[in-house]
This record gives sequence, structure tokens and C-alpha cells, in this order.
Amino acid sequence: MTDKEIVIMAQNDAREKRRAVLPEGFGSLETMLYQQIYYLCRDFDEGNIPKDDARRLKTQYISEYGQIKLKQDVYCDHMRRMVKISQLLTEADKNGCEICKRISRVFDGREVVCDTSDKTHGMLVEIIRKAKQDYSQDYTDRTEDDYIAEAVLNAGYRQEVQE
Repeated sequence: MTDKEIVIMAQNDAREKRRAVLPEGFGSLETMLYQQIYYLCRDFDEGNIPKDDARRLKTQYISEYGQIKLKQDVYCDHMRRMVKISQLLTEADKNGCEICKRISRVFDGREVVCDTSDKTHGMLVEIIRKAKQDYSQDYTDRTEDDYIAEAVLNAGYRQEVQE
């Protein structure tokens, strides 16, 4: 079901003051859009929201739905590819030549490709460890990846200033 069909269904249900039985296969994303539009229409019809705000919110909800749907589709496609790659690497690990077996080991992390005695690698590991520790004590909406990226960038900046 497209976003337009979901919006029309939610608007009709809200205007008729009834709650529709959501179609089979409606996921959490589609349910979220339906509920947002449904309650927005009810609030607008009851005079709780001005027309301009309702129009802006409707556009925002549809846009957010589209962005999340795209991310979800990309993620699912990526996962399907990873399953196929995993199957191929397993097959290569069992039946392939030595190069194929090595590619399989590197890809799944059984073989390290960087020199762990390298000073830069050691510094990077320490920066990431410290960032993870700091993140565990943070209660903002920042992600652990944000913390690590910021720590790595700041460390690089400090090193440039020292040189």
C-alpha cells in the first residue's frame, strides 16, 4: 500500500469517526503513518489545529514516512545481499582456492588485515575505547557512533596542532 493510499484511508476513517481495521501486512511503519494522519484529521475537524499547521504536519509526516521507508528498504536489501555473500563465502571457505579462503577469513574478521603493532592503530583503539566509556555515561540523544566519530576527529585535530 502506498503512502497516498494510507493517507486517504486515514482521512476517510477520521472524517467518518470510525476506526478502520488495518489491512493484513500493515507493518509498524504503515501503522505509524496511519495513526499520525488519523489523529491529525480528527484534531483538525474538531478545530484543535489551524489549517496551515495541519497541512504542514501532514507534509512532515508523509516526508518522514518516505525517508524511513527508504532507509528500511535499503537496509532490507543490504541484509539480503549480506546473506547471499555469507553463503558464497562459506562455500569459498570450504571448496575454494587459498586466495578465496583468505578472502573469506578477512571478510568475516577471522584474519586481521592491519598490523596491530602499528602505533596509529593502537592510538585509534585507545580513542575508541575511551569514547565508548564516555558514551556509557552520557544521557543525551547522541549515538555511540557519533561519540566515536567526534573523538577520532578531535584526536586528529589535536595531533595536527601539536605538530
